[in-house]
Amino acid sequence: RFGELMTVTASRNQELRGGGLTDLELGTIRRAALRIDSGRTNHFQFLGLDGEQYLICSSITRGAIMYRWSFTEAAGLGGGVGVGSDDGDGRVYAVGLLTDSLAQLVRETVYDDTGKATRGCPDNKCLVYRSSMTHARVDPATGKTVE
Repeated sequence: RFGELMTVTASRNQELRGGGLTDLELGTIRRAALRIDSGRTNHFQFLGLDGEQYLICSSITRGAIMYRWSFTEAAGLGGGVGVGSDDGDGRVYAVGLLTDSLAQLVRETVYDDTGKATRGCPDNKCLVYRSSMTHARVDPATGKTVE
């Protein structure tokens, strides 16, 4: 039985937290249905090829369809305490207290698998995660690095 996809996978959660989530914590993770435009599909198959993962759909109405199984993973947004932006270059910065990091996002047009610009973002410019930087913890009283 399949359920909705979660923004944090069980294996990634194991890496980050060293264990499973409680039922209460599971309720706070964003979930979304995986919708694939593949017509009347009667079989799915995963395939690894040259280090990439693909989902192959066998469709009665559309034939064989192959999707690259790749998702952007955002890091450094844990415990957000501040956000700043530079409207001139379209960048947004978020400070993560729990991850001791600064994450960079950009405003840009996002395209779907068919090459069409996605809608629903202001002026068709969505926030897209680019990178994050992490630093050592600093004791505010002494200004020294804390291990």
